[in-house]
This record gives sequence, C-alpha cells and structure tokens, in this order.
Amino acid sequence: AIGAEALVRARIGQLADGRLRVQYRVFDVFGGQQLVGQQLLAAPPDWRRIAHKIADGIYTALTGDAEALRGLNLRLSEEVEERRRVEAELRAAEAGLREAEKLAALGQMSAAVSHELSQPVAALRTYLAGLRLLLRQQREAEAAETLGHVDRIVERMTAITRELKALARRGGRDEAVPPPVVDLAGAAAA
Repeated sequence: AIGAEALVRARIGQLADGRLRVQYRVFDVFGGQQLVGQQLLAAPPDWRRIAHKIADGIYTALTGDAEALRGLNLRLSEEVEERRRVEAELRAAEAGLREAEKLAALGQMSAAVSHELSQPVAALRTYLAGLRLLLRQQREAEAAETLGHVDRIVERMTAITRELKALARRGGRDEAVPPPVVDLAGAAAA
C-alpha cells in the first residue's frame, strides 16, 4: 500500500507523421474508478502546451474545481501580459535615455568645439584687420610679423580639427595626414 488517494498512468508515443500521442488516466484509488482519461495529439514543439493541458486535467479531476483553475490561469495570463507590457515600456525608456545621453554628450562636445574654434577665429579677424592697416601703411616688417601670428593660429586650428577627426575615427586608428604648413610670413615678404 502506497497510501495514495489517486493514481495517474500515462503513455507517450510518436505517430508515423511525427506528432506526439499522449494518453493519461487518473484513477480514484479508494473508489476504484477512473476520474478522467484523455488522449492528446500535438507536434513535438507543442509538448509544453500538452503538459499544461494534462496538469489542468489532473487538477480538475482531483479537486473538482475547474473554475478555480481557469481563474488562476486567467490571472496568471493577465500578470504575464502586464509584465511584458512593462518590460516593453522599460526597454523603450532605456532606449530614450541612451539617446538623450548621446545628445547631451554631443551638445557638450559641440559647445567645447565651438569655444575652441571661436577664439582663434576672433584672433584671426583681429590680426587680419591689423594686417590690412599695416599693408596700407606699407609697414611690411610688422605685416610679416602679423602673418606669423596668423600662421600659428591656423596651425592651432588645424591641430584641433585633426584631434576631432582622430576622435571620430575611434582613437585615431587612421591617422590623418596633416595638411602642409604654409609660411604666410615668407609668402607675404616674397
């Protein structure tokens, strides 16, 4: 004697067409009668669905409460659906946050680049205005000195843009060939 109130017997096999055939029976040991018996057919990928149907059938046979099981299944389905919806919203919010972080970083970098380039551009304007005045007054030595300042500013701006290109190429793996340096002072004196 095993002291059980119910006994479940099951058999599983595969049909010639590849489908699974599952047969199960639930017996009332004390009453000596079969409570439920079913045969289910399904494709092998659907074995979990079959297992759930069998479990539902056994539960209903033993408790006699099919409605409670349906209610539990309904609540579980609603909870699973709610969880999927919340997970989808979370993924969307995370993607939005990553995008916002990228835009914030891009904004900060743009401001830094603008600042780094606006100072040399302003200095160039000043030097070029002075250079025009010096050339009108035929003060060539001072004009040549001013062209030297302009040349150094252009070199600084070239270095800034070269660093930005290297950064854009992920650490500068493809080093850009720097543009040739032109001696503006020498060119103006010639």
